[in-house]
Amino acid sequence: MKWFFLSILCVVVGIAGYFIYIKLHPPLTNGGYGASESMETVVISLGNKGMHDIYFTDVQINSDRTPDNAAFQVVDGATGFTLDENFENGESFGGLSQSVGRTVIRADTDPVPQNDEDIIYGLSVHSEEPIELIKVSYEYFGLRFLEEIEID
Repeated sequence: MKWFFLSILCVVVGIAGYFIYIKLHPPLTNGGYGASESMETVVISLGNKGMHDIYFTDVQINSDRTPDNAAFQVVDGATGFTLDENFENGESFGGLSQSVGRTVIRADTDPVPQNDEDIIYGLSVHSEEPIELIKVSYEYFGLRFLEEIEID
């Protein structure tokens, strides 16, 4: 009976340690961004260095303001991202445009394509004011994260 409780304790400590590690090392990676001259439209290349999918929940800009437009461009490495205010029409850039709440970044995804066939994810944000900070909320293994990306 003593060994049973010791085994259960080891499993619980191991799981707790794993979740602490995840909280200290978030899986979302940023591969850079492109912005319009006015800084009102920004595309950020994002990836997932984790072992599980990332589910996005919200995007805010500057001081917790909702952007006028926010969507993900999902394209292959050869196509690349389009920096345009009308990024909701996937046909205009040869990829797929998804709303933030419907986008899932698969595990082990690099924000910078290694070859032309790699799928890359670009968060496109447009606002009527210059964008200085983008806050991305997401879930990973049931844990919630907030990533702040400065645009300079």
